[in-house]
Order: sequence, then C-alpha cells, then structure tokens
Amino acid sequence: MGDDGIEVKPGEVGTLWFKGPGNSIGYYRDLKMTMSEAFDKEGFGTSGDLVAVTDDGYLKIMGRKKDTIIRGGQNIYPREIEDYLLAHPKVTNAAVVPMPDPLMGEPACAFVTLKQGAQFTFDEMVEYLKSKKIAAFKFPERLEVLETLPLVGESGKVDKKAMTEVITDKLKAEGL
Repeated sequence: MGDDGIEVKPGEVGTLWFKGPGNSIGYYRDLKMTMSEAFDKEGFGTSGDLVAVTDDGYLKIMGRKKDTIIRGGQNIYPREIEDYLLAHPKVTNAAVVPMPDPLMGEPACAFVTLKQGAQFTFDEMVEYLKSKKIAAFKFPERLEVLETLPLVGESGKVDKKAMTEVITDKLKAEGL
C-alpha cells in the first residue's frame, strides 16, 4: 500500500500490511504506540517493510521504510543496493546509509568489508552496479571500506546510525 493508502501496482514499492492469527499483539505496555504505529483501524499490522510485487506475483522486500534515503526527491532503498554489493565476489558485508548534502538532501554512501587481500574502488563499484542495470540515481556517491561494520550491541545488526555519524563527521572534517 502506498503512503496515500491506495494499493500500489505491480512493480511499484509500497508498505507491507498483513492481518491474521499470527499478528503480533503490539508494543509491550504501550497502547498508544500500538494503535498509532503497529495497526490500522481495520486491525491490519505492518512491520515497516517496503515491498514490490514482481511480475510473477512474488513479494520482493525492498527494505525498511525508516531506512529509505531520499536523494533529490527520488527514493533509494538501501537493501536493494546492499544486496547487489553483497553479490560482488570481493565484498563480504555491505551497508548503505545517507550522508548529508545541502543540494541533494541525502545521497548514499556505501560501507563495505572485503575478502582478505581484496581491493575495491569506487569506480569498480559504479561499473559493477551499472552492469546490474539499476537506475544511476541509486548509485552510492561515496565508498568507504572498513575492516568490520559497526554492530548494534549484541543483536548482530549493522549499526547504520553509527555509520551515518561516521560519514557526517568525515564530510565535516573534509570541509564539505
């Protein structure tokens, strides 16, 4: 479903809504948040995942609504780019985060970890993404190679907030 509450067409990106006996019961001891964020008036729930229906009727997860990067008015779904980068033979992990830009809003920055001894340049990343035939506006405008990606506590999830802070601080230090 789109932000306007209308069902999206196949191939378009919308929020996944669902209803059934397997739904969660909401936020623990927080009825206000449960009723405003977890469910709609008809009892449909959402996980905040963005999906598109493929030509053959399958749901393709595009990412999380809260992770969407808006670059010059166009939406970039980090999960899509991360999946492409993870398929590159030199890359072992990838995360795409927004970086501040007064003109474009939020261009993307890719953080990657590499296989031992591998090197991966910005130009190589761009050529690889071009070969996947994705829209050029989705290409990260910067590449950062790290030994490891920062994680959130013990969860094992990549800490995208920390990486956004890292790139923001680097840009400030560079006078950008």
